[in-house]
Amino acid sequence: MVRDDGKRRGKGLIIIGAKKPERPSERELVVPSLEWTIDLERTPKRACFPNHICGLAAYGGWADGLEVDTDYPADDDAIMETRSMVYGDQVCMVWERQSAARYLRRMAAIAPEAVEHLNAAAECYEKVGNLSEPLWPWGHTMPGGAKKALIDADVRRTLAAHIREAQAAETEAVEHLEQALVALQ
Repeated sequence: MVRDDGKRRGKGLIIIGAKKPERPSERELVVPSLEWTIDLERTPKRACFPNHICGLAAYGGWADGLEVDTDYPADDDAIMETRSMVYGDQVCMVWERQSAARYLRRMAAIAPEAVEHLNAAAECYEKVGNLSEPLWPWGHTMPGGAKKALIDADVRRTLAAHIREAQAAETEAVEHLEQALVALQ
């Protein structure tokens, strides 16, 4: 910029407001994360997914679906490929409950008034995550191992029983989350 007398003057910039938004502390995130989780778990239907069962209710739909023998035709490789792939995705979601357990233990350390409930919920989520092993008894084989096994109705009924066990443990976890939320408010 040039002044009226011809001399240069420096340029300037004025920033109004914070330069960088403040990131909330982990403590500030405990309540909203619990509220969001409880909502996700307790809401069986979502407008954005009208053809899906969500939350805790999804376990029942998954287990019930495994018991529909006509949905697992031994002579239709394409259907069985899809069924085994979807089944594998669902088992991964069960396994990921271990991440929820780790998060809750970390939050328990910063929310002493809810430590008992957060740790209890973490134990339940860990139990759910550990059920991924009996839900995927084929070791490191990818959908090929599952595809053949899922044809067998007895195998699917055994898997459905494990899924219902996971649902019960996760339901208990959500009850502990609700108790933690009460303690935090």
